[in-house]
Amino acid sequence: MALDTEFVRTRTYYPQLGLIQLYDGEQLSLIDPLPIKQWQPFIDLLADTAVVKFLHAGSEDLEVFLNAFKTLPTPMVDTQILAAFSRPYAVLWLCQVGDGVYAGRSR
Repeated sequence: MALDTEFVRTRTYYPQLGLIQLYDGEQLSLIDPLPIKQWQPFIDLLADTAVVKFLHAGSEDLEVFLNAFKTLPTPMVDTQILAAFSRPYAVLWLCQVGDGVYAGRSR
C-alpha cells in the first residue's frame, strides 16, 4: 500500500496532519483527518504486518504518524532510500524521464 501525508508545520512544534493519501493498487483514497474522531481502524492498518506500506522520503510522515497515532507503519519501505541503494540519481532520472541530467540543469 502506498502511503503519504500532507501536513502543516507553521507555528507549531509538531506537524499538524492535513491529509492522508492511500493507494492499495486498485483504489486511491484521500482522507481528510479533521472530522475523524475514531482512528483505531487506521491505526490497525498501520500495524498490520500482512500489508507492506510504501512511503517516499517518509521521515516526516513517520513523525506525523508517531505524533498523531503513537505508532509507525510496519512493515515499511521508503522508496527514496531504496532508490539511493539501487542506482545513482542520474540513472534513476534517465529511467523515469528518458533524459540525462546535465550540469546546466542542476543547481
